[in-house]
Amino acid sequence: MDARRRHERVVFSGRAVLTLPDGTVCAGETRDVSLHGLFLVLPEIPAGVVYGCQGVLRLTELHHQREFLCRVVHVAPQGLGIELQDHSVSFGSDLTGSMLRATRFQVGVTIPPDSTMPVTLLWSGGGMLRAYLLKISISRMECVVPVHSAPPPAPGERLAWRIEPAAHDPIEGEGEMRSARDQGAEKICQVAVAPLAEHARRAVEGLIQRLSDHQAQRGLAGIANPTPDRFPAGQSRQVKQLQKAFEGVFGKSKP
Repeated sequence: MDARRRHERVVFSGRAVLTLPDGTVCAGETRDVSLHGLFLVLPEIPAGVVYGCQGVLRLTELHHQREFLCRVVHVAPQGLGIELQDHSVSFGSDLTGSMLRATRFQVGVTIPPDSTMPVTLLWSGGGMLRAYLLKISISRMECVVPVHSAPPPAPGERLAWRIEPAAHDPIEGEGEMRSARDQGAEKICQVAVAPLAEHARRAVEGLIQRLSDHQAQRGLAGIANPTPDRFPAGQSRQVKQLQKAFEGVFGKSKP
């Protein structure tokens, strides 16, 4: 870290928009973010953007739309160094939320076992396969296919895919078959997802967020209302034996 830098920075790539008072918009990817500034990577620097320009910065992950007063403190060929004017904790919480969402999109989420989400795979020569989604991230997916279905495309073959979430518009993209393995009476297909168009990326991110939120709510409900048979019979005996051994050393607790 530069000895002159006052605040520790972390490498974080997320989308952000800088808007200047004259309406100039600089949309790009963040890099080297701290609680008090960041570097905004841009495809090109708009004319008139110079050191000292004032503006507002906005992180654009999903519906994260809060704006922060800022100024340009460095202009480089790759983008802009931006310093936040408001040193409140709100940007830190926004940044933490954005990092969490970015990690969730990369890691992905598993479809609940009691849910089905149809997927169609299409490839050259007119091949088509109907499957159901198992896992989804921004860069890969897994689908389950009955073994009596038509053979899946060969590993390395390019394909188009279409996900059909309930009560939401279908999501379409392209990818490459990575593998197909037998698992009981089914096949598990792994597909590498090609870089998505903006609207498709937003749709996939929204799907991952909805599934994550749903699973989090189910987890909280399970904690609040644990099932009576949380321990199998064998485990229950072990728990009781450990409890007796504990009481033999420390005595019984008073009610």
